[in-house]
Amino acid sequence: YVKNTWTYNSQGKKQRFILDNQYIDTTTMIVTVKSSKSTGTTDTYTLYKDLIALDSTSQVYFLQEVEDGKYEIYFGDGIYGKALSDENVITIEYLTTNGSIANFAGRNSIEQFSLLTTINDSNSSATTVGNITIIGNGYAAGGTLPESVSSIKFNAPLSYAAQDRAVTANDYKNILLSNYGNIRGVKVWGGRPKIGMKYSGLQENSGTVYICILPKHGDFLPRATKDYVLKSILAPYKILGIKNE
Repeated sequence: YVKNTWTYNSQGKKQRFILDNQYIDTTTMIVTVKSSKSTGTTDTYTLYKDLIALDSTSQVYFLQEVEDGKYEIYFGDGIYGKALSDENVITIEYLTTNGSIANFAGRNSIEQFSLLTTINDSNSSATTVGNITIIGNGYAAGGTLPESVSSIKFNAPLSYAAQDRAVTANDYKNILLSNYGNIRGVKVWGGRPKIGMKYSGLQENSGTVYICILPKHGDFLPRATKDYVLKSILAPYKILGIKNE
């Protein structure tokens, strides 16, 4: 867990907000802006998704990779996104990773924890709690190193061509390659009969896009990871009437 804090100053050289660690899980980032150190409310900003939806009051931040493989965030200009004001306090909290090292951690694990202090019940009376047992029903997966420069050069034009929507099979493939790192190979199809399917006992449904991912780590994706890919990565891009499997 890492926390970075800056105080915004518009005078002099343009201020940059570069995060300390290059191995950030950007999905865990929490970005808040406070009016000043001593006064004002704290607002939570969200990652920019759609330029068309932005106006001068949109509380969003933008994220990009910069020198040394680190991440930089920046804010709106007062037209597309709310602009910062002098003395604003910017706080960014996030988790860092170790790439693929943690993959498979927690498989069939049973861990016991004990609280260091007592907790209060609903009557504000101190209560002693015994050991807490956590039984894992899955394992850590999906960890990988940052995308290489050559991979970015190959995928960036394809991602741009998709225009933030999933219509064709290639759109789905490019969105996956841009947003999910644990992919050694991916095959996407749909909308036309598959050769040899009548001999396999399987049936393809119209209006369905089929996705097959070969992970870099492990032999297959666990159910929880599949749900994450379908609901968190692909769902925001797919058009109405299309089902993903």
